[in-house]
Amino acid sequence: MIDNRSAALWDTLHSLLKVHAPDLLQALRPSALDNEIKKAESALGIQFPSEMRSAYLIHDGTCGHDGDRLQRKAFSRQVTPSHRLRE
Repeated sequence: MIDNRSAALWDTLHSLLKVHAPDLLQALRPSALDNEIKKAESALGIQFPSEMRSAYLIHDGTCGHDGDRLQRKAFSRQVTPSHRLRE
């Protein structure tokens, strides 16, 4: 379940990115499935804080939409998708 505060913050971020940085908005992956998050938590032996769980339920990390250049421009590091946390 996505907490209301995280949903509101992401709504604001989506609006800003749509206007000011559409390439960065496209770098965000679709949401993770709840079972993918549970598998990642299990593999790591932890339970994610609700804010982190909400973030993965909204966007499952980032992808290199425009290659590594976009990743470096958008984020200091790639945000790892939940299924890759288990690797």
